[in-house]
Formats: sequence, C-alpha cells, structure tokens
Amino acid sequence: MNSSLLGNGNSGGGGGGGSNTPLVLSLPPVPQLVILGIIFVASVALNCISIISIVGARAITPINLLIINLAVSDIVYSLTIPIFAVHIVIPWWPFGRVGCQLAIAIDIIAMIVGVYTITALSVERYMDVRETSRRYNDQVKSALVLGYIVVLWIFAILFPLPMSSSLFVHNRSRAALVSGVSECKSRWTANELSRYVQLKFA
Repeated sequence: MNSSLLGNGNSGGGGGGGSNTPLVLSLPPVPQLVILGIIFVASVALNCISIISIVGARAITPINLLIINLAVSDIVYSLTIPIFAVHIVIPWWPFGRVGCQLAIAIDIIAMIVGVYTITALSVERYMDVRETSRRYNDQVKSALVLGYIVVLWIFAILFPLPMSSSLFVHNRSRAALVSGVSECKSRWTANELSRYVQLKFA
C-alpha cells in the first residue's frame, strides 16, 4: 500500500510520527515523474495488449482467464500512479476525502486480486503437472476459474471498506504545508492499520 498517501490521525505531534512522513525518494521531482509516467504508460499498454491478444485469439482457457485477470489487476493498480505523481509535486492532499478513500481502496483491491491470481496460477500449473486437472474438461475448469475470479473481486472490493471508512482529510495548516505531511489520514492507530493490512494475506 502506498504509505506516502496515508498518515495516522492518532499519532499526534511527537517525534515518533514516522507514519506521517511521506516517502522521500532520492531523485528530484522531474525524474521521478518521468519514471512514473513511463511505468504507467508501459503497464497500461502492455497489459491491454495481453488482454487483446488473448481475447482476439479466442484462447479463453482457464490459465488465460487468470492471465487476463492479472492484467486487469495490474491496470487497476496503475491507476494509483498518477495520484502518487501528483503527491510528489503537491505536498498536501488535493483530492478530498473521497479521493483519499478511493486511492487506498484501489491500491488494496489491486494488490489482493494480483496476489491471489498469481496463487491460482501456481495451483493451476501444479494441477497440470500432476495431471489432476485432466479429470475435468476445459469448460468445467473455465467455469470454476470464472467463479473464483468473481468471488475474488467481491472479496477484494469488500475488504478495504472498513479501513476506507476510517480515512479523512486533515485540515490544511501552515505547518503541514511546510513539512509536506500527507493530509490523507486514518483514525486507526499504526498497529491497527498494520494488522488489518496483514490480515488479507493471513
């Protein structure tokens, strides 16, 4: 998750407020923006090419369904790159509470879908090696994979809701502008956030 976008509303002004400090990269802003722009364009373009190639060839096999799903999750995750790019230039949060909630939710959704799709790909390959999957024809396997994908997206969309509801935009202050502290914050403590994020892979 992009920790630079998310501060902790309960950390106060103590010296241990590391969770409030955005990620500071060693490069100047312009090279950072160029690199992020290249990553964004390449990610969207290459994943779209993969999807179009599979769909155009009508090669809708179980493993290709998972590859398409992985490509979609990559594209969704790429949507957070422009937000991060803006946050490099502007040291405060300009997108409001809804933007704050959406940015974090999209980040988590894409991460969950991507990780569990890769897991499913590994299981599918293992079953092929063990020849277990030959017990089922491609139509049955495709139906099972589609069901898995639907359930996965539902879970991924529902999972961030509790944390997203805790997010808010802290009122801008002169001190916040000078220090570059992110204004997209959570009412949860750092430990609560950490445990919640780890829960999705438990």
